[in-house]
Amino acid sequence: MLGSNSAIGFSSSGDGEDTQPIWLDDLSCTGNETTVLECLHAGFGKSNCRHKEDISVACGKPEDGAVRLVGGKDNTEGRVEVFHDDVWGTICDDEFGIKDAHVICRQLGFDYANRAFGSAAFGEGLEPTWIDDLECVGDEDTVADCPRNDWGDENCGHTEDVGVSCFTLESPLEVRLVGGNDTKRGTVEVNFNNEWGTICDDQWDLDNAKVVCRQLGFYTAVEAPIQAAFGEGSGRILLDDVQCEGDEETLITCSHREIGESNCQHDEDAGVVCANPEDGTLRRNEENGRLEVYYFGDWGAVCDDKWQTNFQNLQVACRELTGGLPDYWAKTATAIYPDDPVWLDEVTCNGDETSLADCPANSPGDSDCTHQEDVSVFCLPPSTEEEFDIRLVDANGNEGTSGRVEVFLKGAWGTVCDDEFGLEEANVVCRSMGYNSADDFTQLGGGNGTIWLDNLECIGDEPNLLHCIHAGLNKSNCAHREDVGVTCTPPEPDGIRLVDNRVEIYHDDQWGTVCDDDWDIKDATVACRELGFKYVAGVFGHGTSVESGTGEIWLDNVMCEGTETQLAECPSNGWGNHNCGHTEDAGVACVDESDLGGIRLTGGSSENEGRLELEYQGEWWAVCDDDWDILGADVACKQLGFDRGAEAETQSSHFTQGPMQYILDDVQCTGLENHLLECSHKVLKEHNCGDSEQAGVICLPNKPPALGDAQLFDPETNTTGGSQGIVQVFYEGEFGTICNNDWDFADAFVVCKSLGFLGVENHAANLGEGTGDVLLDAVECSGTEEGVVNCTNSGWNTNKCDHSQDVAVVCREEPHEVRLVNGQTESQGRVEVNHDGKWGTICDDSWSIEDADVICKQLGYENGALAALGAATWGQGEEEIILDEVKCTGEESAISGCLHSGFGEHNCEHSEDAGVICDDGQPLVDVRLVGGGAAHEGRVELNIVDEWGTVCDDKWNILSANVICRMLGFPGAAKAPGQAAFGEGTGPILLDETTCTGSEESIDDCEHSPWTTNNCKHSEDAGVVCFLENEAPVSVRLVDGASASEGRVELLYKDEWGTICDDSWDLNDANVICNSLGYNGALAAVITAGFGPGSSGSPIHLDDVDCDGDEGAIEECNHRGFGENNCGHAEDAGVQCREFKEGEIRLVGGASPREGRVEIYHEGEFGTICDDLWQIADANVTCKQLGFPGVEELTTFNEFPGAEGMIWMDEVSCVGKETSLSQCDFPGWGINNCGHAEDAGVRCLQAVPENGGNGGDKAPAPIPGGNELAGPP
Repeated sequence: MLGSNSAIGFSSSGDGEDTQPIWLDDLSCTGNETTVLECLHAGFGKSNCRHKEDISVACGKPEDGAVRLVGGKDNTEGRVEVFHDDVWGTICDDEFGIKDAHVICRQLGFDYANRAFGSAAFGEGLEPTWIDDLECVGDEDTVADCPRNDWGDENCGHTEDVGVSCFTLESPLEVRLVGGNDTKRGTVEVNFNNEWGTICDDQWDLDNAKVVCRQLGFYTAVEAPIQAAFGEGSGRILLDDVQCEGDEETLITCSHREIGESNCQHDEDAGVVCANPEDGTLRRNEENGRLEVYYFGDWGAVCDDKWQTNFQNLQVACRELTGGLPDYWAKTATAIYPDDPVWLDEVTCNGDETSLADCPANSPGDSDCTHQEDVSVFCLPPSTEEEFDIRLVDANGNEGTSGRVEVFLKGAWGTVCDDEFGLEEANVVCRSMGYNSADDFTQLGGGNGTIWLDNLECIGDEPNLLHCIHAGLNKSNCAHREDVGVTCTPPEPDGIRLVDNRVEIYHDDQWGTVCDDDWDIKDATVACRELGFKYVAGVFGHGTSVESGTGEIWLDNVMCEGTETQLAECPSNGWGNHNCGHTEDAGVACVDESDLGGIRLTGGSSENEGRLELEYQGEWWAVCDDDWDILGADVACKQLGFDRGAEAETQSSHFTQGPMQYILDDVQCTGLENHLLECSHKVLKEHNCGDSEQAGVICLPNKPPALGDAQLFDPETNTTGGSQGIVQVFYEGEFGTICNNDWDFADAFVVCKSLGFLGVENHAANLGEGTGDVLLDAVECSGTEEGVVNCTNSGWNTNKCDHSQDVAVVCREEPHEVRLVNGQTESQGRVEVNHDGKWGTICDDSWSIEDADVICKQLGYENGALAALGAATWGQGEEEIILDEVKCTGEESAISGCLHSGFGEHNCEHSEDAGVICDDGQPLVDVRLVGGGAAHEGRVELNIVDEWGTVCDDKWNILSANVICRMLGFPGAAKAPGQAAFGEGTGPILLDETTCTGSEESIDDCEHSPWTTNNCKHSEDAGVVCFLENEAPVSVRLVDGASASEGRVELLYKDEWGTICDDSWDLNDANVICNSLGYNGALAAVITAGFGPGSSGSPIHLDDVDCDGDEGAIEECNHRGFGENNCGHAEDAGVQCREFKEGEIRLVGGASPREGRVEIYHEGEFGTICDDLWQIADANVTCKQLGFPGVEELTTFNEFPGAEGMIWMDEVSCVGKETSLSQCDFPGWGINNCGHAEDAGVRCLQAVPENGGNGGDKAPAPIPGGNELAGPP
């Protein structure tokens, strides 16, 4: 009445004025009245007292948050009022329930609430309304501790004031089951203050039953029977309208009517059927978090052995207990259950188990632990991940791609400690924020608030940091100076992501959406492919909307062909050009291929017809026949392995129908798809079809197999044509199996390749037993055979095997992902392959440039590889060695298509890890000369991968030296010394077995052993002596012959004429000399000083000359090196050259000897022919004069450019019978109106060899040097 909570004292004050009346006497109150007028008294003004008996009281001020009940019939019920800011106010009934009422009643000193009232059931209070949206958990001490709005933050009137009725139990509420045939079932009876009664089944459900069963000591309830299923009870019906949430400790804490208030009869008595847990069931003691597991009828503990080092244990336990994420584990605070068994010990979960009982561990009860080692677990509520957020904050407080890592948990931003933080953790941070990966991480410091996470250990593929190993939320030994910072790699420009199936694209440094105008299956296919998925589960747009995005709408009217690799490659209106709102945002759902199974036909009379069914997520689903046509049927038949496609589509009830679930509806194919999911369709499982609308097909049967044809039979789906199955081969009209004796990866490789697959996933799969005969055994393939029947084998039906030895394989359809690691640029590095979700390396055994080419082309380098390196050039890997003995041809599209020894099959160490340098347009090697007396000589050293090394002299010669010298800017090489002529180098020996033609632009273009692979020592280091600019090319002359066209060969080198030794001297060498002097090749190569010896004082410049014949100068041929010889002048070499004759012709500038610009010899020089009137007859005469059988094609307009000098002929007109071009009609020598842009050419037919072979590009009498010459008849 006066606003105080209670009186703290009273006394006879006797200080009233004599003139005032004494209004009340003989007062008798219970203490619950709201005013003194409600108490018993003698009547107003009726008193036998004097003022010296006037009473006084001292009132106590209530505490802030105190509660009282007003307006009830006694102190157990009434309107709830709460004291705050020196004023009593009410509570609004929004969200008010029995849990709130329990807290209020306990705060008032009662045990429980009987009932929670709203709508001012005890009358309307006065202002203010202090509390609204009250949501107590139920275990709070005061109502002020409960979640709620701030004081006075409400939108209520006093018609919504709440009330409660409270009670106190004289003894704990007991529960029993009556009428059942065992202790686990029966009618529920409760004992309230020593009175047993039943419960009415109004609102009775399994959650209510669970509370009863747990109160009785059972694990849970499995049924909640009603209508007196176990017989009618007697006595009062004590509870009605019971509504539990299922987690209450006792039935009395659930919502219900007032005890004893009911509108029921005993034929509505409620019952329960309780159950104890199965072995391995897990629970958590809510008092101390102790983990308890059930075995053999008893609950016991879990020992903490292995928990310190295996975070996966906690992950599995929390997932099983709450479906949420782990927080932390600890030893149970006190051993409160000393008699309990310790059921589990040495638990070592992998992390993907559904139950802790599925994890590897000792047998139940096999433990040497005490209860001091009991595990307690603490899990994060599921809402934790929902509220979780993350950001990067720089020194200026701005959010971006780089900065201090801050996470939002429990309503507040905090930081992350850098203990154990590495690149994997940084990658999780960045990917959870929508970035591709992390560039860097560092100790940044400078944060404030809670340090939420510490000791993080991530694998790198977790969706956010909460999924990583950590010390527990807010469990850190760090200071803010240890706050970690991360720099993220921004998203790929114009890359995409999915946000709740909404497509977003990153452009101009911000994410935006795509409008659904023209959005269709082709666009969705490209989007899924860009995201790494193969098929589309659903296309969203045009009324099937996704949640609206924000920000820019980047693309509109996207119209993909379906073959693009990125959405940004598709035609559209252009960036930011649209007429859409975010209600038109486009979306897509992609199919996880692991959810896909097989395809089958059912209900038909033969294997090639029936109702179409697809396997998805382990179940079979039908296809609805809406829009089903022959094109869709054709795709389905080919997917089923019927190569000839469909004969007909079927609809409605053509084949036997039955209740089915539908996965596809409104399927519309073009007929070119490889899988039904590539066709346009509704979202998976979305349809408007009934049981009689199942689509079917009649497929054209495959052509009969030929002898030795292979197929894969999948016994699980009873189908062939898939990528896995028991290997079957065809023999004498039937398919049979192959025995696994000697079966290896190469054998499986041949099978998979012959069936059109990329490669092998598993060469020895266990798929069960086949049928028919075991036809082949002891199969041994090299890997290059066209079919398994072409491999070495035991012969048909020659074996002692049974079907338990049947070979089965899994072929690979998609390429393995590859990457380059640790390179100085992205185009080089150690090769790593992703197999079964794990990255690993490739051993360098047999590693070649062809293998490297395949890797580089798979990574997008069109020109392939520059180098294939081994010996862990880019450091040693740490994970598994996945491939060894890789043997690519260079034509494969991916490394998965190359032969190898089998996944994980190797005899290597990581010191043999293979690597590549891909052709990114930059030169591969630098070269230098070391140890010489001048810049033009020295030991050859090469630099690749920022390391200098030498070249071994095995096969080293002047041709290789020529390439080195030209790389260094010199005109060529004079010498090619080996055996460390310029001293021994250090570091690696990079090249060995180098074989050049001499025309290569770079030494890495020459043939050589794989980089760093050699059998050499530095005592074999190769060197060069290069020509200086004024030393080459050398001059040549013929001396002491009978005519100018013959004689001893002499060379001018370093201002001194010298000879050539005749060791290895032959016609090819002579041809080079004669051609370089302008003659028509050589007639003879003369030896043993046939034209006399050179002067005794002159040098012998060359020895062991070895020309191909088409070199432009003698120094371009292989030789010992200038001045290097073991000869005397009695071995001086000579030549007889063939002089050109009038009217001889040649072809110049072609890619082969049978094509080129036509040139004719007249008056001592060659000139061209103008293409005016140049006809097939003219070209035919030309080719026959050159010794070819005829003309393949004539050319005009200078297709072979480069001519200078005279144009000898124009308007040539041959009949075709002429034996030389000069016999044809033409205006006269040198008479023309042409320029060299009109030079005529020919492409002649290949000459047919005399032995009847396949022919070649050479005429019967080729002249070295690339010019084909013939004289007049």
